[in-house]
Amino acid sequence: MKLVKNLFLVAMGVGLLTSCNSDDDANTSRVKVAVKKTEAIAKSGGTTTNTVNVELKTLKLSIGEIEFDITKELEGQQTNDGSVFSDAELDGPFVVDLLDKNAETGIDLAVANIPNAKYEEIEFDIEPYIGEEHADMVGKTFIIEGTYGQKNFKIEGTEELELEVEYPNGYTLDGTDSNLFIDLQIGALKDKVTQIDLANAVPEEDGSILINKEKNTELLKQIETTLEDAFEVEDDDDDEKKEEEPKK
Repeated sequence: MKLVKNLFLVAMGVGLLTSCNSDDDANTSRVKVAVKKTEAIAKSGGTTTNTVNVELKTLKLSIGEIEFDITKELEGQQTNDGSVFSDAELDGPFVVDLLDKNAETGIDLAVANIPNAKYEEIEFDIEPYIGEEHADMVGKTFIIEGTYGQKNFKIEGTEELELEVEYPNGYTLDGTDSNLFIDLQIGALKDKVTQIDLANAVPEEDGSILINKEKNTELLKQIETTLEDAFEVEDDDDDEKKEEEPKK
């Protein structure tokens, strides 16, 4: 069984590709990292006084970095080519909207050659966006948009967050190309966010609600705590075999 401390259920699936690495990349594996969502039915354990219908339309995250952490026993050890095993990093930013319809089938984040090794954890750092392609995300880690009754609302967060997936038996790259799927079952997260009562939010002149580090700050803290708790995930051994099977 997978042990989920809070809201997200994250499953990592590895599927073999048909191609192999070239001789120049003999000590690496080509890995494609993709994110997808599953609209699982949430079992809400919380209570809310929110009697107004809340609908979410956008849930964007800015992933600044994806880090592959090697196992403890490999730290300081030499590889076959004489170099030293070390953590591998994929630099972003990668912006993904978890409510986009394309997330149902999968959104590619990156394709890169990762050094062959055994990794104990894969970490996704949610960081303020730096770039030009997504102007609305600049300086923000996440944006949530939707409606509260008849009012539009927008939540802009700047808090840095982490999504970590641990492999007790290790996640091994041995030169074979692979697909790495991050399956986010966001039903519970959506349920938790929609429970937050916006009745006391101070509206804008047009009646909409803006929540950020300057406006409705207490609500922002509550929402950031909800997301931060959502990203605490751990696996146990029973799911290891399942996670290494190809995704269907």
